[in-house]
Amino acid sequence: MTFELDTAAQADQLRNAALNPLSPGDLSPGFFEGSLRAPLQGVARFGAKAALLVGEGTTPILKPIARDLDGMFGTDIQGFLDDERRKNVEALKAVTPDAETSGIAAQMISGVFDLIPSAILTGGVGTGILEAVAQKKLAEDRGVDPLTATKHGIIQGTAIGIGVALPLSLGLRTTPDLLYAAASNIVPMAAARGLSHKTLADAGYVDMAAQYKALDAEAILADGVLGVFFAGAGRVMQGIEARSQARLLERVKPSDVDAALSAQARKHLEVDTAPGVPRDPVSRDVHVQAAMKATEDLLAGRPVDVGARVAMEADFQANPVRIEHAKVMDEAVRTHLGDAYDAVLRQPEGPVNDPMVMITADDIGQVVLERGPVWKKGEADIRVGGYGLVKIIWRHGERSGKAADAQVTRADVQNIPDVLRDFLPVIDEAQPDGKRLQEWQVERQDGKRLIYGVRQFGDGEQKHVVTVFVNEGKTKKARDMGMSQRKNRLNPESPGVAFKASPRDTNPETSASSQDGQAGGSRGTVARPDAQGKAEPPDVIQARQAVADAPDLLVMDEDGKPVRAADLMARADDIARTAEADAKAFEAAVNCMLRNPG
Repeated sequence: MTFELDTAAQADQLRNAALNPLSPGDLSPGFFEGSLRAPLQGVARFGAKAALLVGEGTTPILKPIARDLDGMFGTDIQGFLDDERRKNVEALKAVTPDAETSGIAAQMISGVFDLIPSAILTGGVGTGILEAVAQKKLAEDRGVDPLTATKHGIIQGTAIGIGVALPLSLGLRTTPDLLYAAASNIVPMAAARGLSHKTLADAGYVDMAAQYKALDAEAILADGVLGVFFAGAGRVMQGIEARSQARLLERVKPSDVDAALSAQARKHLEVDTAPGVPRDPVSRDVHVQAAMKATEDLLAGRPVDVGARVAMEADFQANPVRIEHAKVMDEAVRTHLGDAYDAVLRQPEGPVNDPMVMITADDIGQVVLERGPVWKKGEADIRVGGYGLVKIIWRHGERSGKAADAQVTRADVQNIPDVLRDFLPVIDEAQPDGKRLQEWQVERQDGKRLIYGVRQFGDGEQKHVVTVFVNEGKTKKARDMGMSQRKNRLNPESPGVAFKASPRDTNPETSASSQDGQAGGSRGTVARPDAQGKAEPPDVIQARQAVADAPDLLVMDEDGKPVRAADLMARADDIARTAEADAKAFEAAVNCMLRNPG
């Protein structure tokens, strides 16, 4: 078959084309080109980005397993995984609007249906991550090297994240909000286009860089519209959240809130602030009353000291978490005390309050151990006095010139927290200046008795360790001074074991196991006979001792009403005496009937 060509007409067409060449504007799509399919493209692009992120995250993890399986069974699972990654990129390319075939309206609509669901479901951060991964893979597909593609993806993803998060958190309420919403997306996106342009151009991708212009008018318009849409979505989300909260508040009565707050406050008072788990209701009540009294004293400006009562009257089971925490803190304080001792031993001169160790004892508050003052006479003569480590070491310790068994050791200084926390002071009195003085006497492992002194001085209620020395019995006060007894507290080394004071329990280094057999001797309790001359049971003896120590202690009676422990014990004694008298009368009546049957 042959074709006849009109050579003259053909020449005319070529001449017209040469005289009137097509411009880029003639080739670009119209403003609304592709708008009908844009919503579906946007939703599909969001799904494609999510699938791409999952694939990029899981494939590196699955590939080693796939390699092993391929080696064992001769399969090609690695190839399958690579194919799926390529398919994810192709799917993303298919639904990404192309400026050469889609108009500005189509690009904006696609962006709305892509980014709005992403913003609602994942927020600004999630939207930024999705876009960063998508832009990176699209750049790599166009031949960009991985490093430059990664930089480009991070730039675009960060800008999208910021441009979504700011308007989304704003919501639309007033007219100025429209401007702010638009600007909050325009600014980061324009900056991102400028950075991407420079990044791509510096790497040699000039043609691709030309597509990213910071002040591209059409892109700025699209960014502004998207910013307003993001703010509108934020307004809708805020409204939904507000209505949900309102419905929730309608179902929750003020009385329910008050009840919940009361329950929480009661739990905090009875459980959170307790030294452990109370073994009985009396221990719980003692702790609650002590806490309330401490609060009243604090508000009234009085010294707070309720720990001794709790230690002697209450019985708590150890809280393992708190015990472990206390052990760590104790070890830290002991280490700090040892370091402070060594520092002062090397260099006694320095600020009187340096080095300073804060010892937080459970029952007497915070106590500070300082360097203490130093007076010099000449170069080497140090006059010892005052308080702190200088006094302890140079007057009573290894620099004192005393016999070794009469010296205070480094370990004795490290035992300060144990003594102050675990033992009751022998002396606890107010001085003429109104400040409080407390002294403890405990027995060291070598049998020597140590006296620890703590005193308030200066402004405020801060307590200071003023001295630690071996009691050599040089004064009548020293010779007559009693021994500190261990408190009824939990043994940090043996969770759940409580031990009480014993006359022989005066060694701060005594292990808990040596106390287990001495618990019955606490507080000098002795058995007392009842009306028939029989010894009372141990639990009754302990109850009487507790009441004797704290007659004003409030406990609950059988009706759930608070009464004084002493009154309740007296009531119980009255009932016992009445029952005993009734028993005697009944016995007499029976005997009378037996003797006189008629």
